[in-house]
Amino acid sequence: DNISQSIHICKSECSRFFKKYMNITLFEFIAQYRIEKSINYLINTDYSIIEIANLVGYNDSNYYAKVFHKIKGCSPKQYRHNVHSGDSRHT
Repeated sequence: DNISQSIHICKSECSRFFKKYMNITLFEFIAQYRIEKSINYLINTDYSIIEIANLVGYNDSNYYAKVFHKIKGCSPKQYRHNVHSGDSRHT
């Protein structure tokens, strides 16, 4: 809503333009952005997964974990463990 309002076009038109020029839906882009943003918290803080989910805009930590797994191929907990143990398979 905020994006379409700021550029003065309807939501559906905004979504169509975004998909056409970015080759990804706006929803997928935002999900990827949130997950990438969460990685900094996973690596550099001791925040819980619930806290990190909330910090990046997910009210449901289970849904955050599901989206994270879909994008990164592992859970946020496993990603954090892999980074801290030196395993770079999921970084």
